[in-house]
Amino acid sequence: MLTELEPTACRSARALLEPLFFRPDLAAAVEGTRPGRLWVDDPDTPGVALLTVSQGYALAGQPTDAAVRDLRRLITERIYAEDPLGLGRKAIRIGCHPDAWLPHLPEILDRPPIPCVKRSYRRDLADGTGA
Repeated sequence: MLTELEPTACRSARALLEPLFFRPDLAAAVEGTRPGRLWVDDPDTPGVALLTVSQGYALAGQPTDAAVRDLRRLITERIYAEDPLGLGRKAIRIGCHPDAWLPHLPEILDRPPIPCVKRSYRRDLADGTGA
């Protein structure tokens, strides 16, 4: 069963979500400087975390049968019902770490996901270092 944590408790899932912090909005939500909602499988020692911010969802941790079942229930019964995009359809944008979640997404989302390419940009400075 997944539990929604209070915003002040979001740091407990920091280690799970850190690989996704190339997205500053996720890091800010975990640090409490930006609104977000976080569900975890174990509030004391999270092994699975689903974080939502205004730009989408982030799923982290190791997939288990129980986590897949609980995520499917949360997403299909609660999150889709909230119509997060306000478009009158059941859709969410979700990023995962590790990629071990990818084969489970059709079951979790109750439909095949539409993959999108992740692009990162870096500015190269005159001295050859990136910023």
